[in-house]
Amino acid sequence: SVLFWKSMPISDTQTVLSKLVGALVIAPLLAVVAAIITMFGFMIMISLVVLFHGGNPVTLIWASSNPFSIAASHLAWIPVYALWALPTAGWLMLCSAWARSKPFLWAVMLPVFAGVIVSWFDVMKLFGLNSGWFWGHVVSRLLLSATPGIELAYRSPTPTGESVKSMLNGFSPSVQLAGLANPELWIGVVVGAVFIVAAIWLRQRRDDT
Repeated sequence: SVLFWKSMPISDTQTVLSKLVGALVIAPLLAVVAAIITMFGFMIMISLVVLFHGGNPVTLIWASSNPFSIAASHLAWIPVYALWALPTAGWLMLCSAWARSKPFLWAVMLPVFAGVIVSWFDVMKLFGLNSGWFWGHVVSRLLLSATPGIELAYRSPTPTGESVKSMLNGFSPSVQLAGLANPELWIGVVVGAVFIVAAIWLRQRRDDT
């Protein structure tokens, strides 16, 4: 992972932030652009087939699929993804700065062991919660927040029996950006920012020693 690359010939702050931007912005942007190009290329090929058979690709393909809204939705999703993935990225970078060896192993095992201990001793009952809350809001947020689409698990459940049109409306840019109103996202942003500041401090302290 880019988050575990060796230091580049720049300051510790620049190193951490450049890795962060590369992993959370540049890489998703390249993936989204590639997906959009692939989508339009496929639709153009299908349109040529429809046109060859005497159909109207504008009404049969383009009007019903609304590809421009889908493309805009994917682009609007990038900042939401970057913010949502911040806890995992910050945690990985903190472990990379702290652990002398095998940082990824430490990054995975510490939250998992914490979850096992919390479940074993029913620690969350002291707060009126069950162990599943800890796994879903602490362990999962530390380890899985960088998974594309994971934010859907923290949104309000969608009603059953939705029409295809209403489901497609869920891919609109406004719906994607509405994820910024989720308090769970901003709690993760604060935690991720603390991890990143701690990672920078640890790197500077290690360089000084």
